[in-house]
Amino acid sequence: MVSYVMFHMPRLLALTIARHDRVEIRRLIDAIQPRWLTPSSRDLWAGLFDGLVELDDRERIEAEAPQWLDRELFVTPFATRALAVARGDEALLEKATSQFEAMGLDRHAQETRTQFADALKRS
Repeated sequence: MVSYVMFHMPRLLALTIARHDRVEIRRLIDAIQPRWLTPSSRDLWAGLFDGLVELDDRERIEAEAPQWLDRELFVTPFATRALAVARGDEALLEKATSQFEAMGLDRHAQETRTQFADALKRS
């Protein structure tokens, strides 16, 4: 039997992040198979980074995010934003906002200005 969990994982992560259900976020992140995290699984990477921020998992952010910096990929601003929060770096947060805007991802840019800026202040 073929499992479709990997295809639904980005949406499941987004839902649990919106609910701030940290237990379920951790369970979902722990269920992600390394083979699912390919360069083309952009939505999964984006959800992973947002989930790691919600969990304040700085160690994993530092391990995963740097490989996506200084690249022009969909995942880059999500990785930049996660590192900004993990490091408490306002300049990186502004860079992530600019990257989202350049890609036309205005909702993500606005989220970066509001909720992620609040997360930055708490760290």
